[in-house]
Amino acid sequence: MPGYHHTVFASISEEFAMHSITMTAASKSFNLAGMQTSCVIIPNKELRDAFHAEQLLDEVNPKSNILGYEATRLAYTECGEWFDRALAVIDHNRQTVVDFMAKEFPEVIVTPLEGTYLLWMDIRPLGIDYKHLAEILRTEGKLFFDDGYIFGTPGEGFERWNLACPTRYVEEALLRLKGVLNKHRKD
Repeated sequence: MPGYHHTVFASISEEFAMHSITMTAASKSFNLAGMQTSCVIIPNKELRDAFHAEQLLDEVNPKSNILGYEATRLAYTECGEWFDRALAVIDHNRQTVVDFMAKEFPEVIVTPLEGTYLLWMDIRPLGIDYKHLAEILRTEGKLFFDDGYIFGTPGEGFERWNLACPTRYVEEALLRLKGVLNKHRKD
C-alpha cells in the first residue's frame, strides 16, 4: 500500500537468496485464485531438487495448468496499470473507513493497512460481546465481515473488512455499521 514497501528476503543478498524459498501467486493481487497457480522460486539447485522430490512423494502435480500459467503471465506483464488503479481504489476505501471511524467511533481502533485489502477493526472498546457483534452485523446491518474470533481467541471483538470493492459499497456499509454500533454500544 502507499507508504509501505515489501522486501523479499531473497532480494537482500545472494547468500540470503541461496538459503531461501520464495512462494508467491497472482491470486490475491489480480483475483486469480480460481486459476490455482502459484510460483515457487528456489535459486539454490540443491534446495530446488529436494523441494521437487518432496512434491513427487506426496503425489502433488508440480506442473502448472496452462490457463493458470497464462493468466499469471499476463497479470505480471500486462496488468500493471489495472493493478495501480485497483490499489488506488483500495487505498481510497481505506481512507474513507479511517475518516468515518475517527469521526463516528474514535474509540474503535483501525489497524493501518500495509499490504493487503483486508482492514482490521478492533471494536472491543464499544463493549459489545464478540458473538453478539457478529450476529447483529449480519442480521441487522447486513454486513458480512470476517469475524475476528474465527482466527482464534485473540481475534474476539475484531472484524476484518474486504476493501476490494467499489467505494459506494463501502460508503453504504459504513452507514449500516453506524446504525448497528450506535444501537448496541455499551456506554
